[in-house]
Amino acid sequence: MEDCSFKKMIRIHKEIKMKNTEKFSGHAKIYDKFRPNYPIEMYDYLEQNFKLNSKSTIADIGAGTGIVTEELTKRFNTVYAVEPNSDMRNVLKGRFDGDSHVEIINAAAENTPLKSHSVDFIIVAQAFHWFDREKFKKECARILKPNGQTMLVWNSRDTKNKMIQNLEVVCQNYCPTFKGFSGGMNFSEESIPEDIKEFFAPKEAKVKQFSNDLIQGKDEFIGRQLSSSYAPLKGQENYNGFIKELSNIFETNQIENKIIMPQYTSCYMAAE
Repeated sequence: MEDCSFKKMIRIHKEIKMKNTEKFSGHAKIYDKFRPNYPIEMYDYLEQNFKLNSKSTIADIGAGTGIVTEELTKRFNTVYAVEPNSDMRNVLKGRFDGDSHVEIINAAAENTPLKSHSVDFIIVAQAFHWFDREKFKKECARILKPNGQTMLVWNSRDTKNKMIQNLEVVCQNYCPTFKGFSGGMNFSEESIPEDIKEFFAPKEAKVKQFSNDLIQGKDEFIGRQLSSSYAPLKGQENYNGFIKELSNIFETNQIENKIIMPQYTSCYMAAE
């Protein structure tokens, strides 16, 4: 009989080798329901800092289920939502059915069908850590208009918080592909990640942060964790144990059936 631990090792290896474009397969609906938006101040900053207006053409690359895309359509007449994962793209299509402001594009970030020098601004929310950085940098240079710019955005849990540290341990124990939140990138104001510095080079990278704490009930708290690419799906081996540990964290930290999930939004761009 084949050793069970060997089987498990093979399964984990396959999960780790999964294409980045497939990592959210099976997660799309729960992602759309439980992933948080970004603070309205971020969208205001985007318009004002980059001198954009309603006629600007925006590319939301790695658009997921359209959380950012939806806010962009309220401000800009032309938004390209680029998303390679079919599950995520199906939710996108349902959300923007009949919306003339949005063009949904099935493509990887590194190889879009967008015309050269056709885009005023690129935003990448919660996705850059999945990309081939070098290829994506070249693609941005190709599709951006002269003086066009890119902003990389993450909602990040505050890892200095004790509850978040406990949550990280649970993810390490129950999620074989977990490398840290947001692919293990560090989003402190004091230190810009090297991958981001290299992406914006030869210009200097800068960061703007916004507070974006979440007040969540138990279902929202658990749903947010299950929306992550590394989270086990219902029916998989670690799912029940993962849910139990998440429930314990919630019960330990809740006040009147709510918890505050401390997080902030980090926006990276080239310094002028």
